[in-house]
Amino acid sequence: MHLTFHILSFFFSLVCVDDRQLNKMWHNHLGHPNSHVLSTLFKSGSLGNKNSPVSFDCTTCKLGKSKTLPFLHNASQANHCFDIIHSDV
Repeated sequence: MHLTFHILSFFFSLVCVDDRQLNKMWHNHLGHPNSHVLSTLFKSGSLGNKNSPVSFDCTTCKLGKSKTLPFLHNASQANHCFDIIHSDV
């Protein structure tokens, strides 16, 4: 009964969203696949509307693909324990 309610409420909530929100929701629920995968799933009819355009901006994906810069080389060297403390704040 509880699972049925969740499934029904999920599908009723889909009725109230536009294509862009629906695409982003599926992108998030499916683990952030690329647009080609989503496009294939939409075209097959597996995710609903076959004509839904797959284009949106995902901040999580951008952050996951970004590179971090290395720390600058520091010539200082500690002579005793805890002379130099590094932290990522």
